[in-house]
Amino acid sequence: MLAVIFAVSLYSGLASFVLVLHALFILWVVFGAYLAWSRPVLRWLHTGEVAAAYDFWRAGSGRHQVPGIIKCFGARPDFLRQVIEFSNTVHFSEGHLSRRHKEMIASHVSYLNRCPY
Repeated sequence: MLAVIFAVSLYSGLASFVLVLHALFILWVVFGAYLAWSRPVLRWLHTGEVAAAYDFWRAGSGRHQVPGIIKCFGARPDFLRQVIEFSNTVHFSEGHLSRRHKEMIASHVSYLNRCPY
């Protein structure tokens, strides 16, 4: 009799624990969707040197949304500016290939490497 009572309380405790985990997962998904939707609203998080480096990239590219590969270097704003300058020199300077062809090659290499950027 005691074993039955213990088993019932154990299973009800586990069921309650699983329900709490599901609720936390749903909150995590909803909050993540909100953050993905509100990224322009969260721009105030980027201040100081990081914001200046992102503005430097925006001025050079003409685009408003900073891609993830640039944001990877946000922890080191001094290095980020050097990466942007190097990238502009290597990838987007005139040479034997036009910018269009260089971007096509870079996109294809990223596809082959399964790179999300």
